Amino acid sequence: MARLAATRDEQVGARLFGDALAAAQPHPTSSAVTQLPVLSQIANAADTGRARDFCQKIAPRIPWTPTTRGPDNGTEIALCWIHELLTTKPMTAGITFMGANAVYPLHNHAPKELYLTISGTAQWRWGGAEELASVGPDKLLFNQSMDRHMMVAGDEPLLALWFLWD
Repeated sequence: MARLAATRDEQVGARLFGDALAAAQPHPTSSAVTQLPVLSQIANAADTGRARDFCQKIAPRIPWTPTTRGPDNGTEIALCWIHELLTTKPMTAGITFMGANAVYPLHNHAPKELYLTISGTAQWRWGGAEELASVGPDKLLFNQSMDRHMMVAGDEPLLALWFLWD
C-alpha cells in the first residue's frame, strides 16, 4: 500500500505551489462557466468545511470542462484548470470533481503530481502502488513521474486539488 507521509518531493511540490499562488496573477479569461451534468452533485461534496466553502462560493463561478481521459462528456467527471485562471508557473494546477461511484481511469504522465483530497472517501491507486486503497479528505498523495494512478469515488462525490510539475 502506498504511504501517506510527505516525502522531500512532496514538500518541494507543496512549496512550489504555495510560491506560485503567492505570485499568481489572474488571467483575462473568456471561459464561461459550464454546467456539466455531474455538477448537479457538487452540493453533496460538502463533508468538510473546506469543501462546503468551495462548493458554495467558488465552484459555481469557475469554468469546468469534461475530462479528456474518456468519453464521459461531463456526466461523471469535471475538471477546472486553475492555471487557466491564474498564472501558477512553474506548475500546472487543477481541480477534479467526480460524481458518486465515478471512475477516473488508470493513467500516467511525465510530470510529478501532488493531490490534496478535499472531500469524499475514494479508492485511490497512487505512488507506484498496484492496489487501490481507501483515502478520505485532507490527505496528500504523491505520484512520481510515470507512476500509474487512478481513483474510484465512493458513495459520495470526490473533490481533489492537484498540481503537476517537472
